[in-house]
Amino acid sequence: MITDRNVSEEEHRVWFERVLLDPSHRYWVVQDAERSVGVVSLNGIDVHHERCSWAFYIGEPSDRGRGVGAAVEFLVLEEAFVRLGLKKLCGEVLSFNEPILRLHRKFGYIEEGRLVAHIKKNHVWHDLILIAHFRERWLATRDVMVEYLAERKVAFENR
Repeated sequence: MITDRNVSEEEHRVWFERVLLDPSHRYWVVQDAERSVGVVSLNGIDVHHERCSWAFYIGEPSDRGRGVGAAVEFLVLEEAFVRLGLKKLCGEVLSFNEPILRLHRKFGYIEEGRLVAHIKKNHVWHDLILIAHFRERWLATRDVMVEYLAERKVAFENR
């Protein structure tokens, strides 16, 4: 997501073994028509402070812009606020990623801050935008988002 170097198979294996044992992290594979198209993670789940961070990635550009991200947004908000009962869900977005910023805003996220020239990607410095959503806000607007997804014929299931 933020890393632009190739990660070796061995590095992936070590990372995967580590996160499988860590209860403060949860990972899912995003599937579209039985085909894997991305990854979603909840990170640093803190039950005392009732918060965590999250991120998702849709790999191929052809899989973007078809409602997959919107379905992921909905399912993650449900997981964090309804199933886990957390109060706050945090995220980070590179400033040039306007489509994702628009999607997060549509789902009710607010911008909490900006880290200026924080990430170097392909030899260019970018700002990192800090976003957050809150349980009360989600519960008050989730029915509107259900209608929004239905109008756009975004179908999904949580498995």
